[in-house]
Amino acid sequence: MARAALFSPGPSIAAIAIAKDGTTGDMNFGSIVTNGAGGTVALSAASSAVRSATGITLGTAAQVHAAKFTVTGETGAAYTILLPDDVTVTIDDGAAGDAMDVTTFVSSPAEGNNGLLTGGSEILYVGATLVVNANQLAGIYTGTFDVTVVRLSAKRFET
Repeated sequence: MARAALFSPGPSIAAIAIAKDGTTGDMNFGSIVTNGAGGTVALSAASSAVRSATGITLGTAAQVHAAKFTVTGETGAAYTILLPDDVTVTIDDGAAGDAMDVTTFVSSPAEGNNGLLTGGSEILYVGATLVVNANQLAGIYTGTFDVTVVRLSAKRFET
């Protein structure tokens, strides 16, 4: 008869989750007016998002907001945020050849900084920069992007 020892990998770590806050959690750059030359619209990562433009004119600010997510998990859990790369996100109105890139994603709390769940949840806002092409066609543009949160485990030192 042989006997083997059983070892536990250590205390379990509760999962962490992220969810978009309904339809009001979608990022919206608002309306813009192109001048034929193209430009950018930067949208801040805040509950009352602020936008700024270079090379184009901002239209009405109605419906302008950063994307909003809720991060949930165990109270006191630390996590880090991973935002999309600049070359992976476009928005389109379905017509051929008129997609726009979305770049320079920013978040609050900031990407690379560790968030800490107080009371088991935290609100996360995400903004970005919209690159408007020269002679951009008018339309309603849509797209998607992914935001990832990664639970950070506590390190245990034994002496």
